[in-house]
Amino acid sequence: ICHRRYLNSEAQQDLPPELHASALWNESTIAYLGGDFKRLYNASSDQLEAAIQCGDNMSSVFGEHLVRHADAWTRPTGEESTTALREHKLAREIGDQKGLCWALYGRAEPLARAGQLSEAAAMMQQSFRTLTSERWYGTEPVCRGVHGYLLMQASNYDRAANTLCSAWEMTRTQWMFHSFNVLSLPLYLESLVGPTWQDRQTGADRKLRKRLARWILALYRSALVLQPSMLRSLGRYAASEGKEHKAFQCFERARNLTKERGMPYHHARILLDLAATKKEGRDENRTEAIRLLKEMESVIPRAESWLLGDQYDEAVVAPKFDLEAWEREHGPISVPTRENTIVD
Repeated sequence: ICHRRYLNSEAQQDLPPELHASALWNESTIAYLGGDFKRLYNASSDQLEAAIQCGDNMSSVFGEHLVRHADAWTRPTGEESTTALREHKLAREIGDQKGLCWALYGRAEPLARAGQLSEAAAMMQQSFRTLTSERWYGTEPVCRGVHGYLLMQASNYDRAANTLCSAWEMTRTQWMFHSFNVLSLPLYLESLVGPTWQDRQTGADRKLRKRLARWILALYRSALVLQPSMLRSLGRYAASEGKEHKAFQCFERARNLTKERGMPYHHARILLDLAATKKEGRDENRTEAIRLLKEMESVIPRAESWLLGDQYDEAVVAPKFDLEAWEREHGPISVPTRENTIVD
């Protein structure tokens, strides 16, 4: 509220450009964390202009980075990739190592969402390699989270669970519960439940799934931008426990939020989960989901193609991808061993 009052007042004219750019930076971040994307895009445009005027290159990188994160929720993969390329170019020009990591996993995410899994793997590998000299506990969990998402898009849920476990444990032990890091939590639960989440599940990780669901509930109110993803993972978890009505309630709430906040890709994913949960409106939900996925230039994991039912469309399904074969040829996608630790 204070930032908004300042930005809408004449007081901003009396501050040095550096402080004005900083205020716009904070406004953009607050807007993103609140899921207010329209406000974010407006503030980010002003913030980037102010940062360029005062020669604050690192703020410029962060501005592009924040827009890329917002693009992942709101825009087609092509537009998100364009933003990530701008971020990459700027970070490379000024020699910002951490910005390079951001930009490279930022390029990997839309490629994975679009089903370009080999290209996404290459970007992910480069992103991890930027962390060779230092360890950033505010950055690495996000990087690992994107890696986990890539693995799920490649239908490798077991390996995704291992990667997302490390991301979540790093977040939890450092108590860095901001939305960028916490995204690994619903993804982790989703990876454990797996692609056939409608099947009643038991097994050794049942207590772990329950514990993760409790963490999601505990963090739900403080992670506004993540609420649709959290509800979706809770819905899948409920379905895996045989609680179909609770699953439907979670999906229904998530559908309303994604529609209200303008998150087309996530809206499509939730419509498919709704169609799997309730027969009423099933065909309509699947038709709309396929339309939105094509509009967002996005695909679902091949292991989840059953969600499309009799409306199967290869255009919205990720291709088969042998990640192990890719790594044998190009090297592993992993975090290098290093000694230095920085909490960023």
